[in-house]
Amino acid sequence: MILLENIYPSEMVKTIQAQDGAEFELRQNFANLLGHIYRRVDWGTIASGKALAPDIFQHRLFFAAKEDNVEMFLEQICSKLSIQSTLIPVELVLNIQQNENHMNFLRERTRIFTAYAMKLSKELKIQRLNQIKQSKKDELDE
Repeated sequence: MILLENIYPSEMVKTIQAQDGAEFELRQNFANLLGHIYRRVDWGTIASGKALAPDIFQHRLFFAAKEDNVEMFLEQICSKLSIQSTLIPVELVLNIQQNENHMNFLRERTRIFTAYAMKLSKELKIQRLNQIKQSKKDELDE
């Protein structure tokens, strides 16, 4: 899991922690979950014309967040974004479900979660590329 403090300035993260309190972990879990989803979208087939990927994602997120629970939310957002399968860590979903108001938390913050998803998607991509480079380097060293 990528932590928000690793990609945002520490002052900003401290402000978010102070505002959210106990819900800070929920924010991190949702941000990571959405980052995984954002990364799996084939934007070449979805984004067309003047529509921008963040606008499309936020719109789909807004409507999928109306679901009653995180499982139905995942079904809806993946369906709306034409994602056949995702490599979502199950522990993220389980951690999110522990908070009773998890869907209300998401519904009230779809725009900021779109920004988190974009940023974390880039971080996940960089992380994956570094893993590939390292494995190739390890193969050459053997």
